Amino acid sequence: MEMRKCGVLAFCLVVLLGTTSCSAGRDISPTYPRIAYRNSSYNLDPYNREIPIESGYVLDEAHSYDVMETEDGYDIVLHFVKGGETDGNENAD
Repeated sequence: MEMRKCGVLAFCLVVLLGTTSCSAGRDISPTYPRIAYRNSSYNLDPYNREIPIESGYVLDEAHSYDVMETEDGYDIVLHFVKGGETDGNENAD
């Protein structure tokens, strides 16, 4: 009986650790709209960035970005325009 309790406890601990490790490094309640740059699929990559965008602005469809070469690499400029309120579900009716 005591072995069974230890087994159940060990199983629960493994499930708990497994579920928390799946979401490691992720924001539980992200705000939208936002820009996400993923340097790699590794959640804790120090180069990953999430940049919140002020509500009410959307990416300009006609001219969404510019690329400018610099001495050290290049810069990407994203163009946002005043648009409707977005909550990450702008295509819903």
